[in-house]
Amino acid sequence: MTLRRVALVCFSLGVTSPTLLPFAAGAALPGSLPVSSAGSLAGSLAASLAGVARLDEPALRVTLGDETLEVSRSTFADWLCAWRGEYFAVDFARSAAIAAAAERAGVRLTDAQVEAALDAEIAERLQGAFGGRREDWLAELAQVGRSEAGYRAARRLQIQDELRVLALAGEQRLSDPVALARAFEARFGRGGRRLELDVIRCDVIVQSREGASREELNRNEELARRKGYEKALELAREVRAGKDFADLARRFSDDAATRESGGRVEGYFEPRQWPEAALDALAALAEGATSEPIFARGAWWVVRARRVVATKIDDVKPELEAWLRTARPTTDEVAAYASTLDTTAAPVLEPALWSKSGSPSDVVFRLGERPVTRDEFVAFALPLRGEGLLQTFLEHWWVEERARRVGITVDDATIERRIEEDLARKLRDLYGSSREKWLKELDRQGRTEASYYREQRVKARIDVLADLVLMRDRKFGEADLRRAWEARYGKDGRKLEVRMLSKRLVLPVFETEISRERYDEIVRQKKAEVVAALVELKRRAEAGESFAELAKSESDDPETKPQGGAFPGGWRDARFTVELATKLRALPVGSISAPEEITEAFAIFWIESERRVAFEDARAELERALREERPTPAERAGWINLGVQSLRVEPAPGLFR
Repeated sequence: MTLRRVALVCFSLGVTSPTLLPFAAGAALPGSLPVSSAGSLAGSLAASLAGVARLDEPALRVTLGDETLEVSRSTFADWLCAWRGEYFAVDFARSAAIAAAAERAGVRLTDAQVEAALDAEIAERLQGAFGGRREDWLAELAQVGRSEAGYRAARRLQIQDELRVLALAGEQRLSDPVALARAFEARFGRGGRRLELDVIRCDVIVQSREGASREELNRNEELARRKGYEKALELAREVRAGKDFADLARRFSDDAATRESGGRVEGYFEPRQWPEAALDALAALAEGATSEPIFARGAWWVVRARRVVATKIDDVKPELEAWLRTARPTTDEVAAYASTLDTTAAPVLEPALWSKSGSPSDVVFRLGERPVTRDEFVAFALPLRGEGLLQTFLEHWWVEERARRVGITVDDATIERRIEEDLARKLRDLYGSSREKWLKELDRQGRTEASYYREQRVKARIDVLADLVLMRDRKFGEADLRRAWEARYGKDGRKLEVRMLSKRLVLPVFETEISRERYDEIVRQKKAEVVAALVELKRRAEAGESFAELAKSESDDPETKPQGGAFPGGWRDARFTVELATKLRALPVGSISAPEEITEAFAIFWIESERRVAFEDARAELERALREERPTPAERAGWINLGVQSLRVEPAPGLFR
């Protein structure tokens, strides 16, 4: 049995970092800038970012088994440009516009000013969040695959923009109500409420077996979330009934950091990495009140507001104005300021941005009349984003390396087919098979159909290569064949042919806020309407109308509707819950089920036929299917994750400049 936290359940590739080796003590950080005992940097910042960088220098040293390979800066840069280059070009354009505005206004920054601001920021973070314990900060960075070197490289570029905007627009911020409100919340909490909290954490642990289908994984995840919620709900009820919060936290909390102290969180609540819905729930807590279960950071939380310190903005306005004169602007403020500049131009992308055979002098995009070369762009993007994307790069690199070693390649036509298959599934599952809705969502995100396809070509290539290597190396035994037989034919060896007619549950979008009771009433009403429609369709089918024709004309399911309710590839129990599959197997051939609730819909099922299939008779078919069956996203992700975990990775200075 494999245990997974729900925070890791999303099928993005890889969930555990490889072994990352830091720079040796006393060694130069990126750009060969020496580090003093106080941790400050000296030397030329400009040289560290571009002047001494070469595309052929190593960015990583990767140990795979007994072999150590060098990954060049050029290789990493090519991947970065293809994977996220067009998005980082927007960052470059914003930074270039701010730099140009600063140049015109005579604003000059020295390397020493940037480094002093960076050192002060780190010192404040160490003191405020870690009580001055540098090793705890470094441990936090390591948990997310970051190093001090990578953090400093990225923050230098961001701090340059922040200091320039502060010099250019510092006084303007005082008359900006949005900036004032943002500063107020940053210093005094949402709505001017700073919280001291006690917490009980209930982790969500998903159990899954090797080779589990996507449907089974999703079902197990939902069950785990429900189990965690029910535990948290019961604990919240016990607290409200008068039981001691601290005692419950010591006995039941999964939060190692606060369990021994009875759930006590020292200092004011720090909202970073908490979702908006959770922050809204916390903002509504009165002093001494205990929350309903709140889902955040892969767990359910029961939270008590031990103390609430309320502040009115008018009482601290002079303090906020003084702070705004000297405090660096946030990322949002920097972006907002850049958007007001006449010199901020949208990048016009050139094909060289995605080319793997280009030269450092190739123009990868243009900002108005200004050409931006690959070398110039990479010197910006690598230190800013390189380490943050290191995990994804290693996943892609490892798949490519495994495929290369066994002689597996993939052609463009196969990649395009995979993209279209994945897009068809996305349109069906998320957009009701409406390409128009999908395009509107892309536009809302500031993306285009062309940018989607460019990104997917990188992803689909890796997915296909991984699948081919996995299928080549796939091994299965008697137990695997038995499981495959049961998945197809049930434990009793009955192959069912089932057709489905489904009706989507469409809920209205409310323009104004309504009560929970009113919302639940509307949901019940809509469900009753859908069930009534299906009961009538069942009556018509039982009266002699063709179920297949009714499904073609009345069903809302885009996958089965064109085939008269029949499932592509035939019925499989794992498509739905165990409970539903058991119900359907109990029905006699020719019967139609009562309306059953499925994901965002209700459906009726017609048991069209059945046949008995002995295990031995199906053995050859099952072996062929197991060899040829495409790995599930979970199987692929798990395989890649194990591969990346086996690597020892040593970042080289070329990764950060």
